[in-house]
Amino acid sequence: MLTRSLPYPSDISQLFSRFADDRHAILLDSGKPQQVQGRFDIFTAFPSREASIDEQGVHTPDSDKNDQKLNDLIRFLQKTAASDGVKSLPFTGGWLGFSTFELGYWLEPVSGKPHQPGTLPLFWAGYYQWAVIQDHKQRTCQLVWQADMDASLLADVEARLSETDCEPEPFQRTQAFEQGSNFTDYQRNFEQIQRYISAGDCYQVNYAMPFKATFTGNAFAAYCKLRSAVPSPFMAYVNHGRQQLLSISPERFIAAEGKRIQSKPIKGTAARSSDPIVDKQQADKLLQSSKNRAENVMIVDLIRNDFSRLCKPGSVNVERLFELESFSNVHHLVSTISGELPENHSVWELFFQSFPGGSITGAPKIRACQIINALEQQNREIYCGSIFLASDNGHFDANICIRTLLCHDQTITAWAGGGIVADSVMEEEYQECRDKIGALLKAL
Repeated sequence: MLTRSLPYPSDISQLFSRFADDRHAILLDSGKPQQVQGRFDIFTAFPSREASIDEQGVHTPDSDKNDQKLNDLIRFLQKTAASDGVKSLPFTGGWLGFSTFELGYWLEPVSGKPHQPGTLPLFWAGYYQWAVIQDHKQRTCQLVWQADMDASLLADVEARLSETDCEPEPFQRTQAFEQGSNFTDYQRNFEQIQRYISAGDCYQVNYAMPFKATFTGNAFAAYCKLRSAVPSPFMAYVNHGRQQLLSISPERFIAAEGKRIQSKPIKGTAARSSDPIVDKQQADKLLQSSKNRAENVMIVDLIRNDFSRLCKPGSVNVERLFELESFSNVHHLVSTISGELPENHSVWELFFQSFPGGSITGAPKIRACQIINALEQQNREIYCGSIFLASDNGHFDANICIRTLLCHDQTITAWAGGGIVADSVMEEEYQECRDKIGALLKAL
């Protein structure tokens, strides 16, 4: 691994703007300087190889076969995992990519099926041999690259980094966001979920609704508006050619350092207030809410179960329960679950076996997904999917794509959802969805 120091930028988005329009350019964004959490910003582009899953199956460069299985993909993704790398760096070359929510239907067909052909592959990963890494703790920025990287690509990257900042074409909506389901639709589906719960089908269902608008201009300019208005610790921008993913998500799905793994599910939300006294009251009310605490525990138990299927016996622990985390627009209840994988299992196996995250499905997971599939009439696409990094030095991190928008053919789609349990109040759940999405829509 080779490195070169760069000037410490005041805003990583300005440096990334020189690459943002390139297909498969990716920015993993800590939300600094506004966000108190997070340490590293990472961006890259031009993957040297790709792997994907679509409705036809698994695709890797290793084989021309059309009958590759999930295990073939996992083996392909793991090929670089044993490489030595600088452990202090969050990325030393490796895989970056995304999974859509509908990957869960492919992994577990009994849970449902997509409503329409997706605009995105179910899973996509690119292998990247270079990155720019900004460290907010050490106040450093550096270009890192692998020694066998193509010399002409390295020269192109270095030339771009020496250019002046470029301003993307401004983003402008050409119509207001339209809600995919109205209050009457929401009420009808809420009542149906309550009947499922009363019948014992499930304990909790995460129900979501889309918001759509048309736009002109640059999707990265929209992302910059969002990151400024609602900074979060696990944000990301992915340019996938005709589609761009704008994730302002504060939720961690799975992180790993070697064999040590962690998940930080979010369950429980309250709106922020500009009045400090009211804001504290909102936070205290959330912390004391028996309904939100019960909802959180259901998902913690689900994730403990997901982890326990692969982790060493006795290694799965709940490190923190009902911890308050406050963001610019909402307070959340966040719990932390950890575990340790044995030598014969990898984080990729855990990722696919645990996908999608329980905090955005409900419990039990398969039945909750079946109900979601029956009630929601559109694909979620990247919403409730994941954007991930798998570095050759053993560092793995994946978010859950809540507060995430998809740009495709000059249409921008946002989603909002929430967990519904037996003692949920319909009007409150509906308002919670609007609280979650309101700041994002206003920013655009």
